[in-house]
Amino acid sequence: MATGGPALLLLLATSPLSIALVNWVTTLFVVPRALPRMDCSLGIAPDTRALVVVPTLLGSADDIDSLVEGLELRYLANRDAQLQFALLTDFVDATQEIGRRTPNCWHGPRSACWR
Repeated sequence: MATGGPALLLLLATSPLSIALVNWVTTLFVVPRALPRMDCSLGIAPDTRALVVVPTLLGSADDIDSLVEGLELRYLANRDAQLQFALLTDFVDATQEIGRRTPNCWHGPRSACWR
């Protein structure tokens, strides 16, 4: 058992190095190729509708306002009937289930949805 300990430590210490080495060698032998692109110059076709989802964490009511403003900017910069935008949100980690600011934070996303 005593001889297995150093070997295990050596394996754990070199595994990130070996992963990096394998990734680097792979780039030497695999030739990159361009992915096919969609032509959306005339707009997005109805059968290829898209939803742009922005994952975020909510910490305060100010965060909600800035996130909704950013979502509005994305919408205004990319107006298309087949393109929709959404926020995928969650509250930051807390030590207890219901914090002091939790009830107040719920009013922001609900009212911002209807702007």
